[in-house]
Amino acid sequence: MDLIDAYTRAHALQVGLLIDVTATAKECGIRYQTALSASVWNRYVELPKDHESGQDRDGRLWDLLFFFRTTARQTSGSTLRYHLFAFDAYRAEYRTVLLKAICGQGDEMQPVITILLPHED
Repeated sequence: MDLIDAYTRAHALQVGLLIDVTATAKECGIRYQTALSASVWNRYVELPKDHESGQDRDGRLWDLLFFFRTTARQTSGSTLRYHLFAFDAYRAEYRTVLLKAICGQGDEMQPVITILLPHED
């Protein structure tokens, strides 16, 4: 397999490929630095400007992280998949979605969690 591009986690956070949600993750009981892919953030956390459901971004993020934490406590291994019932901004509908979480090593070899769409790496 040919290497197309390589970058550090810090660079991915800096350019917006990853969104740091560590502060909320810690409130939710997650010990490690946590980030979402920009695709997950834009699709399941950030609400469209015209969306009126009584939901807010913080609540949607909390739900996403809470369901991750609940699944992680019942799972072993570095990669897990979990379901979340959420408003899908791309489809403009509520539905059950599948997310993937990877626990790996950060730039300083510390454990980090990244939550992605199932096809993302």
